[in-house]
Amino acid sequence: MPTARTLDPELAAWCLHSFAFPKARLVANTVETSGPCSVAAADGRYQLWTAAKEVAGLRMAVADYAARHGFRRVPRPLSNLYHERLIPVDERTVAYITLDWDAPALEVTPTDVRDAAQNLAHLHAALSGLGETLGQPAVLRQRYGTWASRFRRGVDALARVRVQLLASDTVTRKRLRSDWLTRWTDLAEQALERLPRMGYDDVAERARRERSVAWNGYRLATLGRLADGRIFTRVVADPVGDDALYDLACLCRDIAESGHADGVEDALAGYHAIRPLSPEQAGLVRAFAVYPHRGIATALGWLSQPGHADDEDLSWRRTAEAHHNCALRLLAND
Repeated sequence: MPTARTLDPELAAWCLHSFAFPKARLVANTVETSGPCSVAAADGRYQLWTAAKEVAGLRMAVADYAARHGFRRVPRPLSNLYHERLIPVDERTVAYITLDWDAPALEVTPTDVRDAAQNLAHLHAALSGLGETLGQPAVLRQRYGTWASRFRRGVDALARVRVQLLASDTVTRKRLRSDWLTRWTDLAEQALERLPRMGYDDVAERARRERSVAWNGYRLATLGRLADGRIFTRVVADPVGDDALYDLACLCRDIAESGHADGVEDALAGYHAIRPLSPEQAGLVRAFAVYPHRGIATALGWLSQPGHADDEDLSWRRTAEAHHNCALRLLAND
């Protein structure tokens, strides 16, 4: 889990004072390394972030590149009165402030899903050529060609859970968990089997050759709609070296885990309307959405807490059922 950093009150005051926001205050005095702290001011809302200097520089470079190429509704570090965008906290850490918008997050509705996918297609168009501009910064995580290995590790993890945990479970719990381990293993294996059939190796190699960069973190919950209908991205880039298709796959995973197979197809259609997808690319996205990401996390939780009586908590089972039913429909579409 990311560690939380408690900002020194004087440092927090300096950060805000250096921007001259009217009546600005931190909503809380802790800023997690993976997320922002809200700032309330008389002239609007902002977000205060902290990150390693190199990471913040990479995030800023990606957002600035998108803005220069016509996609401006993403968080970018603002300049303070001293023309600083990244404010030193210590030798390795900087703080920065981005504009926030007062608007609700998108939800799994046909309109929101379509608009989110089309917005992503426009973002990817703006990021075209980014990898060549960035070069190969050390802090850019390289994930080219890793979908298959990650899927395979998930299958192995489910097998490990079955061996290590079920032997000591009660009969009732063993039956329930064994059933879900079987379902998740089946989905994971079918998703894994589809990757080579849909040409994943060729897609990954092309992404590596072109130094493709994914925004990483594009989900419905991180998007909002302004009063004029436009979509904005609330979370800063956390870029990774991967095919841009990874962003669409993560969006469709988000939708699939809510149980909406039609929503996944709406997202694919919305994206395709702006940036055409081949049938194989659409198939790769479906495979990613079919894969039981959350189910594997649940199973590993059983392994870390073998005595936890979660069977009485129906929330994970409802989520698992919704995704499983959605996944079966997506598999039928390929």
